[in-house]
Amino acid sequence: MRPGDTLYRVAGRNPAPGVSLDQMLVGLYRANPDAFIDSNVNRLRAGAVLTVPAADEVRDQTSGAGQRLRHAGRQAAGMDLPA
Repeated sequence: MRPGDTLYRVAGRNPAPGVSLDQMLVGLYRANPDAFIDSNVNRLRAGAVLTVPAADEVRDQTSGAGQRLRHAGRQAAGMDLPA
């Protein structure tokens, strides 16, 4: 992890063949539950060492799961509050 890193940036730096960004987001989150403070996708622990799952491990993740994860992160940050 680098200072200021986000899960989105980490997923973008670790592309895998046949895996969407949303699938990698979910895969990283699920493979590293202890790297997030209070299970909050926006709160990566400083100095956390993340395990990057293999492409075949994350291909089964749906894009919808990644979209829900990003939406939950925006809500937690107060950026996407429901009306």
